[in-house]
Amino acid sequence: MDAKLESPGARNKRAPGTSTPVMEQYVRMKATYRDSILFFRMGDFYEMFYEDAKLASKVLGLTLTSRGRIRGEAVPLAGIPWHAADGYIAKLLKCGYKVAVCEQLEKPSPGKKLVKRDVVEVITPGTVLSDNLLDEKESVFLASIFPSDERYGIAIADVATGDFMAGETDVSKINDELSRFSIREVLLPEEFSSSPEIPRITGKSSRTFIDGKSFDYERAKRLLKEQLSQGDLHAFGCDDLRDGIRAAGALIHYLRELKRSDLSHFDSLKRLTESSSMFLDETTLRNLEILKSPYQGGRSLAGVLDRTLTPMGSRTLRAFLVRPLLETREIVERHDAVEELVTDSLLRGRLRDFMKSLKDTERFVGKLAFDRINPNELFLMGETLKVIPEIRLLLENRSSALLRDIELKLGDHSEYAALLSAALVPNPPMTLSEGGIIREGFNKELDELRMSSKNAKHAIAELERKEREITGVPNLRIGYNRVFGYYFEVTKSNLKKVPEYFERKQTLTGLERFTTEELRKFESQVLGAEEKANSLEIEGFERLKEEGKAKIHSLKLSANALAQLDALASLAEVAAENSYARPSVDASNRIEIEEGRHPVVEKTLPRGEFVPNDTTLDSSSTQIAIVTGPNMAGKSTYLRQVGLIIVMAQAGSFVPAKKASIGVVDRIFTRVGSSDEITTGRSTFMVEMNEMASITRNATGKSLILLDEIGRGTSTFDGMSLAWAITEFLHGDEGFAPRTLFATHYQELTELPSLLPRVVNLNVVVKEWGDELVFIRKIEEGASDRSYGIQVAKLAGLPGRIVERAKEVLRELEREGAMRKKAMAPKDAALELQLFDEKESELIRELERLDTDEMTPIDALNALARLRKEYGKKE
Repeated sequence: MDAKLESPGARNKRAPGTSTPVMEQYVRMKATYRDSILFFRMGDFYEMFYEDAKLASKVLGLTLTSRGRIRGEAVPLAGIPWHAADGYIAKLLKCGYKVAVCEQLEKPSPGKKLVKRDVVEVITPGTVLSDNLLDEKESVFLASIFPSDERYGIAIADVATGDFMAGETDVSKINDELSRFSIREVLLPEEFSSSPEIPRITGKSSRTFIDGKSFDYERAKRLLKEQLSQGDLHAFGCDDLRDGIRAAGALIHYLRELKRSDLSHFDSLKRLTESSSMFLDETTLRNLEILKSPYQGGRSLAGVLDRTLTPMGSRTLRAFLVRPLLETREIVERHDAVEELVTDSLLRGRLRDFMKSLKDTERFVGKLAFDRINPNELFLMGETLKVIPEIRLLLENRSSALLRDIELKLGDHSEYAALLSAALVPNPPMTLSEGGIIREGFNKELDELRMSSKNAKHAIAELERKEREITGVPNLRIGYNRVFGYYFEVTKSNLKKVPEYFERKQTLTGLERFTTEELRKFESQVLGAEEKANSLEIEGFERLKEEGKAKIHSLKLSANALAQLDALASLAEVAAENSYARPSVDASNRIEIEEGRHPVVEKTLPRGEFVPNDTTLDSSSTQIAIVTGPNMAGKSTYLRQVGLIIVMAQAGSFVPAKKASIGVVDRIFTRVGSSDEITTGRSTFMVEMNEMASITRNATGKSLILLDEIGRGTSTFDGMSLAWAITEFLHGDEGFAPRTLFATHYQELTELPSLLPRVVNLNVVVKEWGDELVFIRKIEEGASDRSYGIQVAKLAGLPGRIVERAKEVLRELEREGAMRKKAMAPKDAALELQLFDEKESELIRELERLDTDEMTPIDALNALARLRKEYGKKE
């Protein structure tokens, strides 16, 4: 979605001028941030004016009022309390808008007509930093795209952590590439703002169109070399990505302008390649329920495996699952680390005890780089750094190469941790304005100022006691506020007792406020000391941040290492608790799983009740398995189970099985379930065919395909014919032989093993007890001979009258079918034998002459219709 805003004075001069200093200040700010909704701080409120107010009123459900009249025209106004801003900002970001936050930079005072204000932050959907606006377990990505004729340059960044990637991809695959990440905002050259292709490419992500000059190759390359402190990009393996460099340079330029930061945590660039990880598109992530369940209260794979103890560990684990590895060496290294943590339960337990005290250092480092870290977050980061030496001791001399690498990357931050501990009070306030963030004893001058202020406050308290005695006013008290400072407060009933040296300062209902020369002296002493002390605290905090910024690179490495360690320990904890096995992963085209279990479904059942099943798929022998059996028997669970085991294995996890050997899968395709897309006008059948078109176009010999029914949205013969033709296409040859599980109710497909050498039949075992059906949940070789539809309908709770009537209709149909078959036996029986027996016949020769490798599904259907018409008439 695109959100475009303009300054109020730029919209056909609908703002007829301003006459107050505050509104003049607002218009100047808004002119600089035309494409953002300006949150303008006015005391305890953020206020929006003109078109911003109208838009905010509509989107946020705010009451639209006005702020006086300027030249006869009311100024539209909408406001929100400052402390509730995060909720409103989150809603605007979700709708694709940007928000510019304009704060008061000084305290208001009686003699000051205009408070100094400035925009301190611009928040966009892809550049959120505030914890209150982020899901701590989800990464938020910003993407930049440079559209080219045949290849698109692409860059992706997690702004909060500094993860930064660049690559190039085919025009047809750009949407798939983006779907691998949670892209919230996409940057594009403004000249493409009217391109009809952009909505298809970016999907639901917010779109921001920027000056095309930002994508200039030389400018982008120069900016990247400066950002990464490298003379060239060869060290990052990205020097040949001409369009990728354009996209990456534009992204860096956008962030620098938006955040007014040098982006010091953007210190590395990874090459983004299509072969860098297993590809799981949005459909597969949804069908396999990897990140979330479509059912309220349901569990996902991530929900089962995520036993992490830090937000950064949770995000890392989810990244493992949505982008499983392809390189066997990297997979084995993860398995080695998990195995060591599984077998050494003492090590795992002690590491997880330390993890409980760690905070989200990964995002703290990003906030430090953007100068957005608050005192409390810096203190918590220091507490995390203090734990690192003990974690490193636990990881010393480990057998796993990955654990040794993590130990090295954790680094040594003892000096900085000690500095933060010595400088900051425990759990300091989140804002500098509150003061009290620097420990006593850290700064001598600060301690003296605090003592001076403390003594003056004692003197003020003594002055209150003394004046109460002198005046005889028992309820006389000294108060303070930021606008009027210190004052004596006297109720109206005691005004006659006020001495002449009391100077009136403010009149309120029921009381009056006064000051004296002595009170002003103490006030000056207190406020002067506090102002100087606050200034020293701010200076000290800035120095602490600068010390940290100088260590950004090593701090980022440490945070990433901690996140990875937390994720690995979580996988080990789950593996140990659930008796998962270490899988063997190699480059073969074979998948062999012994007693595999569905990792999520088994958690919903009492321990030991889930029925495990074996799986064998091999591109050279058992490439395609046709799975038959009644509904509710477990076919879909079996298919998903195989897919999830492979995702887990290549993510580096142990798997729910007695034993598993996995030949690396480059992509998992799923066609599971049935649903239409009302918003796009696509029927269930059209959605199904679109998904199958994507599978047949993009699958490779290394892919895994999971099909749960094909052709249900059309007539039986059309659906069966399509399912047959698709199976023949996927069977292909040994160069293109994607491993496939195909669950179906089309009994005709069970004839395929007699025609195609790499197709086998599997069925879900059921037992009949009289009129009852018992699901065994066991997969065995062979085809199911019945669908048991009426029995399943009875189990589902269909009224008995309907079930009994269905039985009557079924018996009648079967009787009529038998009679029809008997009457037609002389020709149809022969035809059936000719189709499926190996006798030499004219029809067989016709079939052999068909070049099925070159035929499209439509060609196959036409040929089938012709043969039925021609040979069906023969006696």
